[in-house]
Amino acid sequence: MIQIRVCKKFGFPILQVGGEMTPVTAMTLLQAIREVCKNKPKTLGLDLSDVTDYDSTSNYIVSSASQWMNGNLRILGMSKAVRRNFRRTA
Repeated sequence: MIQIRVCKKFGFPILQVGGEMTPVTAMTLLQAIREVCKNKPKTLGLDLSDVTDYDSTSNYIVSSASQWMNGNLRILGMSKAVRRNFRRTA
């Protein structure tokens, strides 16, 4: 299960994500990103500190979000699971 909370800090929206990011739940993150992007923020933040499981589909969604935001996606925190996957794909 995935939990997503939207807050605003530093002058831009931040999606605080927790739980498992699997191919099925990653789609929930994609929908949340699309919803926030409707307001056309200049910057979008992702806090992945509480993510317990993270796979290549999740990595694809985060990468796509960065492209939608023209590189103005800020990752503000990463759990060990996220860091491990980022290292493998970097």
